Amino acid sequence: MQVRRTDSYPKRALYYLSRIYAGQPDAGEDYEKLKPIIGIHFPDYEMFPDNEDFRFRFEMRDVRHPGLSLTDDMSLYIFELPKFEKMMKN
Repeated sequence: MQVRRTDSYPKRALYYLSRIYAGQPDAGEDYEKLKPIIGIHFPDYEMFPDNEDFRFRFEMRDVRHPGLSLTDDMSLYIFELPKFEKMMKN
């Protein structure tokens, strides 16, 4: 859980997710054996204040063609706790 807002948090989240993914293959191992990874983050602040949703899923997709995915091996889920708590009270 991330308690304080920091500008570097998105990069740090991606860094840790990438390290886990890159740490899987042993030397000479087939890349097809890489297992998908999922990062789940619970920031205790609003990362996306202009969006009312509290849950987000980020993947490797083409910007111009969102239906085109490079791979589904890496996903990052973000659940903004303040928005979730607000929704639960209503």
